[in-house]
Amino acid sequence: MAPGKLAAFACSFVAMVVATPVRAQGPNPSQKAAMFAKSSVVRVVGYWEVSFDVGGQQAIEYVGGMGSGFFASADGFVVTNAHVVEQIHDGEEKAKEVAFGQVVEKVAKAYADELSKMTDEQKGEIARAIAGSAKATANAYIVLPDGTKMNYQVRSYGKPGTGTDVAVIKVETKDAPNLPIGDSDKVQVQDRVLALGYPGAADMQGLLDDKSQLEASINDGAVSALKRTSAGESIIQISAAITHGNSGGPTINEAGEVIGLSTFGSKGEVQGFNFIVATSTVKQFTTEAKADLTPSATIKHWRKGLEAMWAFDLDGAIAEFEEVLTLYPTHSEAGKAERLARQMKKEGKNKPPVKVATPAVGAGSGSGSGASAGSASKDKPAANTAPAVGA
Repeated sequence: MAPGKLAAFACSFVAMVVATPVRAQGPNPSQKAAMFAKSSVVRVVGYWEVSFDVGGQQAIEYVGGMGSGFFASADGFVVTNAHVVEQIHDGEEKAKEVAFGQVVEKVAKAYADELSKMTDEQKGEIARAIAGSAKATANAYIVLPDGTKMNYQVRSYGKPGTGTDVAVIKVETKDAPNLPIGDSDKVQVQDRVLALGYPGAADMQGLLDDKSQLEASINDGAVSALKRTSAGESIIQISAAITHGNSGGPTINEAGEVIGLSTFGSKGEVQGFNFIVATSTVKQFTTEAKADLTPSATIKHWRKGLEAMWAFDLDGAIAEFEEVLTLYPTHSEAGKAERLARQMKKEGKNKPPVKVATPAVGAGSGSGSGASAGSASKDKPAANTAPAVGA
């Protein structure tokens, strides 16, 4: 990792833990949740590239797009929106049909004068020739935060644009850092939330370099209302911004648990009316796909490493981050976190947890020098700790 990158990562952490006495014990709950979840979010790509022969020249049309998703299982089940993978789900023939409509519209505009002089039969022959030349290539893959691409298959699929706008896709992997899926029925108005994903608005403007486009954005907000669709599905209105590309990304609470799936964003410049599909619905589709939601070893060690670093148990943190990288070498944040922990240790910030002596069996309760079980010695107070993410 370049020194500048490490310095930036270090500054972001140090600023959170030493800026003021009030925040001396570490980042706040939202920051902890964001650090915990970020490496589990992926970009989901789902489009067809359809080529046509138009008068001896190749014309290419694209059908589909991209969005976001997150690992729900250790063995590669990923949750996203149904509309993100809609064109892949609908198949090749449907993609050719849509692409044909797109290319015909362009041909009609480009050759309006020539076509106006042709008979309907001649125009029909041209249209049939163009349609018959169609060749389609599927692009169905996820992109990990480190840039790795993995092909997927659609395992369960809801209805785009509704309260069941959910899809579960599957890639081949193991020990993925899957996020815990929480209980949306326990969500309350004004609970703090974070929406994670890859908003396309910034990506498509040529403003970001390739590495920046691999990094998920995090928008904070709160639960604005608990609602139901006309069909009865639970949806949650949030104030966190959702834009194109965010679709399918997880919305998490301050415990790092997914409570919904970013789905309906505001249109135009008006923000504040953004909706997520509740996890009560999401779980129906993970069950249908037979996804095992048990936390992976990777996510367990990642959580322990972060908690150790926030408590300045840097030796413990380093050991946990190393284990994460052994289990899941493409983890986007563990390497940076390990290097930061080593740098902090070098600066003398390590505070190993205090080992408390346990009285021998049968020992009395007199005023001996040994500390009582479960308490720290008066001369060695327990190390500072921070609330555990997801606790």
